[in-house]
Amino acid sequence: MPIKQLEKENNQGLIAKAILLFFLIGGAAVYSFFSPKLNKKPASVKASNFAKATLDKSAGKEMKGIIDDVVKQTQDTTGIVLGEATKLANTIASQSAETVSDFIFDKTIAPIIQQIDKLPKQEQEKIKETICK
Repeated sequence: MPIKQLEKENNQGLIAKAILLFFLIGGAAVYSFFSPKLNKKPASVKASNFAKATLDKSAGKEMKGIIDDVVKQTQDTTGIVLGEATKLANTIASQSAETVSDFIFDKTIAPIIQQIDKLPKQEQEKIKETICK
């Protein structure tokens, strides 16, 4: 009897979630790398550019607040996505373990039991006694 291959599961949803998670974490990492460089102040401010520098500082504080809010929201979203991905991975792993054990039972022990059932009663009893010892 030829062995039937395992059915392949469609993992496109899992792959899409993993890619999204990768981009979210990558974006947060890139932002955290460039964030200190964006907040650096110029070394010296000329007197003629004093008004412009004052405007730049207030705009910079406002931008920093907005960026901090975006970072916080991104971290919250990343935590949620990571939690969901972990739950999904655990669910898939537990389902796969059950499927594999069922497959092994169906392909190994079930045919043996079927063959034993085809034997005459007297030989079935001998096999049962041998197995139970």
